[in-house]
Amino acid sequence: MHDKFKELINNLTLGEKKAISIVKNNLKIVVSRYFSKKYIELDWIAGKDEICSRKVLFDDLFSDIIQKITYRQETISTFSEYKDFIISKANEKIPRLFQNYFDLLYRNDKKVWLTFDILLKRRIKFWLIKKGFSDIELQEQFYQEAQVVFLNKLQKNELFFKDSGLLKSYIFKIINLKLFEYYREKKKNLFFNTNDFEPDYFDNYDQYIPESDKEKFISNLFKDLNESEKNILFEVFFKEEKLKNIAEKLNITEVNCRVIKHRALAKLEKPARLHGYI
Repeated sequence: MHDKFKELINNLTLGEKKAISIVKNNLKIVVSRYFSKKYIELDWIAGKDEICSRKVLFDDLFSDIIQKITYRQETISTFSEYKDFIISKANEKIPRLFQNYFDLLYRNDKKVWLTFDILLKRRIKFWLIKKGFSDIELQEQFYQEAQVVFLNKLQKNELFFKDSGLLKSYIFKIINLKLFEYYREKKKNLFFNTNDFEPDYFDNYDQYIPESDKEKFISNLFKDLNESEKNILFEVFFKEEKLKNIAEKLNITEVNCRVIKHRALAKLEKPARLHGYI
């Protein structure tokens, strides 16, 4: 395997078409899988003034590889080195490309909003179906209400996201609260199983808060929580600990730990409303 990889890189250096095709295809797979696991949308990227496709990113990364092994005459000896190099370069490029995309959202670029709406609506629809909401009109209602909140904050220049995963977290956090409102109006009890939430759609929900207001917001955030609720949220959000490990520390079941976390998050809705975040 090691010898075959070295041969592939050598052939790439020589400009062989088969080697170029193999590396280009593999590069797409490596980058797509890596950022998919991190909930980063590779379709939400743009140049300085216009939206661009994944192909632009992939071509740019391929150029980086060629420059490294041909012009700089640096070696890539193993697949692990190759993969680390690609991911490192992608991590340098994607945040900037996403910020360009978000700037275009703010400037109300129609093409950018179209790609944003199509992908986000598809994600939300799938998630709501998993939660048992198959009613198309209800899905559209939740989505439109979330968009209104998002647009209001966006137009006031109150939002900043370092990556697309946190942007999705914010939108799904709004959808989550809309579900609570819906069931409260219907006078039903709803229990969310947080296993149904993808991590960025739930655990990172609070990271959209503008820096200028964080001190005011956080000072009132935890006053209604008991010690158990505070401890679990601290472990989850500040220490990034998994619920299973938190449960072991507190000598409780993972299910009980999840219920306490859910109850604590529900209590945070009131201070969030008081400070105008929802």
